[in-house]
Amino acid sequence: MSSITAATVWTVAGTSLVALMLLGYALFDVGSVQHKNTSGTIVRHVVVTFASVLGFLFIGFGLFFGGRGGFFGVLDFFTLGNYGPELPEGVPLTLFVAAQAVVCAVCANIVCGTLAERSNIAANIAAALVVSLLVYPFVNRWTWGQGWLAQMGFHDFAGSASLNVVAGVVAFVAAALMGPRSGKYVDGEVRALPGQSLTRCLEGSLLIFVGWFGLMGVSCLAFGVSSVDAFGQAVLGMLAASSVSALTAMVATKARYGGVDVPMALNGLVGGLVAVSSGADVMSPLFCALAGVAAGLVVVFGTERVERCSKVDDPVGSIVTHGACGVLGLVLAGIFGESGLIFGGFGTFVAELVGLVAIAAWAAVFSWIVFSIVKRNADLRVLDSEETAGLGLSGPSLNNAFMEYLPELSPAALQGASARTPDLPIDVAVPLALMGGADSCTLKKVEVICRPTRLDGLREELNRIGVTGMTVSDVRGCGEQKGARETYRGIPVSVEFVPKVQVDIVVSKVPVEDVVFAARRALYTGHIGDGKVFVYGVAEAVKVRTGEHGFDAVQSIDVL
Repeated sequence: MSSITAATVWTVAGTSLVALMLLGYALFDVGSVQHKNTSGTIVRHVVVTFASVLGFLFIGFGLFFGGRGGFFGVLDFFTLGNYGPELPEGVPLTLFVAAQAVVCAVCANIVCGTLAERSNIAANIAAALVVSLLVYPFVNRWTWGQGWLAQMGFHDFAGSASLNVVAGVVAFVAAALMGPRSGKYVDGEVRALPGQSLTRCLEGSLLIFVGWFGLMGVSCLAFGVSSVDAFGQAVLGMLAASSVSALTAMVATKARYGGVDVPMALNGLVGGLVAVSSGADVMSPLFCALAGVAAGLVVVFGTERVERCSKVDDPVGSIVTHGACGVLGLVLAGIFGESGLIFGGFGTFVAELVGLVAIAAWAAVFSWIVFSIVKRNADLRVLDSEETAGLGLSGPSLNNAFMEYLPELSPAALQGASARTPDLPIDVAVPLALMGGADSCTLKKVEVICRPTRLDGLREELNRIGVTGMTVSDVRGCGEQKGARETYRGIPVSVEFVPKVQVDIVVSKVPVEDVVFAARRALYTGHIGDGKVFVYGVAEAVKVRTGEHGFDAVQSIDVL
């Protein structure tokens, strides 16, 4: 295999993996939003992806790679110029442009997640164009080849700054100007707005993780021995940092909140990747693992500070996961890299700091200008009524396409405390005492709310006393204990609805006391969450098929 063919295959493979990150971020964001915003979130990711790719192809690539200036390139519409001398050896221009366009789209998609659940399409297009035209091309020009930061010794192997700090800063400015989601802050207190699917978040995080291998590979863009060695060292450091960061976030949330915050742990996984992207090729695996510890802590405590102190609403945590961890990655590369501060490389450390300030300032200024203009002329948010109803699109096609996102009770969610030993046996528990109010009615309706895991036992007990007809519904709710005590991205969830089942029975011949006691016998554990039984008088019942009324209507089967 020739070197040209090998370089082409190398770039194609890396670009394909990076493209998976686009799907990863879309899935993660869909899992992090409420069900009503599913279709709107997907549409915004599609719009941002295509708008950023077109913007980069139309103008951005020329500004990034055209000419020989150290500050910016040239205006070259749709990359029609001659870039041969500057291209990596063996990589065709078209393939190199495609690789850079995909990475640019990833940067814009990171911003899209922060704007979720309240941004309009104009705001997302503005984010895509800010990234692809005004920020990403310029900062990459500075850090690549003859760029002024590169000449200073600035090192950013896989984009801690040029990709992640840019995305974090643009996301922060846009979210600050846009304001929080409705209900996020009530009387100055931050409220948790949990996402709809932890499964989607996990799928998205794993795709991002896999895509990061491609990002490391694209960063090499040559297939010589040195690049293979650099890629191997970067991958090893990436694995060490992401693993340690995820575990650190889990331990930190367990210690701080009393339980593992899984969404925060998934952010920790990505934060570890970001934190070593700058120096993974020049840092030992030990230093990369230490960077993972720092990234995990930054994700946990940084997310809490952003939401509580700055009052900037970030539904997916991108500001900290990408922005703050990107800053961390630059600083650590300047300290622990092969020519870093601890090895006497004071100049490298200074170059990293100068680059950090320049990139963050450039991104902040231009994003503030553009988003302020959009806010003044077209607003950044959807209408309050749209935000309340959900960011879907009108018409049946999209709405029906997302029926799969309706809440469902998974087997794992149905597990309760039913196996625990009761504190008191049922015969010495609070005695049964039915109150008056339904005695004047011949028919009685008994409504039982219980754990799903107790349904089979309840049905058996009811069958034993002669009740064979019942209606069963999946419901969610909580009692005065406010349901399960949990945190979501470090914020306590005030009321967590837990899965329950509701069993409705209409009885006529079977004494209602027997039905109630059978339900208690089947459900009782002596712990919170055993359920409740309600008894109502039924004024009338009509059998639709025969027209029979009252007692006669329920004789063939005791069911509502």
